[in-house]
Amino acid sequence: MSFVTILMVGGWSATIGMIGFCALKESGKLAGMRRRLVLWLDSTAYTGAGLPEDGLRRDVARARG
Repeated sequence: MSFVTILMVGGWSATIGMIGFCALKESGKLAGMRRRLVLWLDSTAYTGAGLPEDGLRRDVARARG
C-alpha cells in the first residue's frame, strides 16, 4: 500500500475510534436525559404518536426505580 493509503486508513480508524470513545463517555448523560424524558411524558399523560402504552409503562417503571 502507498503511504497516502495508510494515512487515510489510519485517519478513518482514529476518527471512528474517537467517536466510539466519546459515545461511551457520554452514554451516562444520555441515559439521564432519557429518564427525565420518560418521567416528563408520564407526568403530562402523553400517549402520543406511535408510542406503545406498554412500552411507556415499562420505561416509567424503570425510570422510577
